[in-house]
Amino acid sequence: MKFNSIIDVLNYMSKLGWRVKDSYYISDEVSKQKVLHYLLEKMITSDEQIVEGISVGKPEKWKPGQNGDDMY
Repeated sequence: MKFNSIIDVLNYMSKLGWRVKDSYYISDEVSKQKVLHYLLEKMITSDEQIVEGISVGKPEKWKPGQNGDDMY
């Protein structure tokens, strides 16, 4: 997917049920630029809803605790 701006990305994620919880800058020491990060949250009622509407690479079934991350 291609987006024209970060606002388009945030609007798309909002349609999938995600909300901006926080945003913050991190300075990149190499390029001397500040990089803006967004922290998103999504209220869910089942594990299947975590990846609903998101496709990255090969489709995988997400399982709680996968990759050491059991927080959601």
